[in-house]
Amino acid sequence: MSIEIQQKIVEWGEDKGIVYHNNAVKQYLKFVEEKGELAREILRGDVEAAKMELGDCIVTVTLLRACIGFEIINIGSRFKKHQSEILLESMLLLDSVNRIYNEKLDGWDNWWADVALIRLSDVALALGSTFEECAELAYNKISKRKGSNVDGVFVKAEEPKVNFTVGR
Repeated sequence: MSIEIQQKIVEWGEDKGIVYHNNAVKQYLKFVEEKGELAREILRGDVEAAKMELGDCIVTVTLLRACIGFEIINIGSRFKKHQSEILLESMLLLDSVNRIYNEKLDGWDNWWADVALIRLSDVALALGSTFEECAELAYNKISKRKGSNVDGVFVKAEEPKVNFTVGR
């Protein structure tokens, strides 16, 4: 199941012109933005909004992995822990995603990329949800979204147009 939703996300990214090797930095920055939004919703205690933001994190990490050329992997439930322990552990997610990009440049394997998706799956469990449900929520939102590709970044129609020059 998780493979199918990741494939849909990558196909959407390819259709929008987002998935290409030189776009990895921008996808990493989009992930940082989405992770902040996820943290905000967790702090507010809005579980439904947190699930949506988690889905957005899944989308950005999936697209980042595709930009670098990593294969889609199956994400299954690992083990159950106390909710606060999972959320605390998952704050390490940012470090994991940072290492995806750095280690690939040094020729390392995609272990950290796998860790990032597993940690996202753990956050879904802590929210009483699943990786698939959160990814589907986000995919259903982005697949209907209107906008355009501006220098490798999908900009929603309602967002102001800006010049994205990072990573050139």
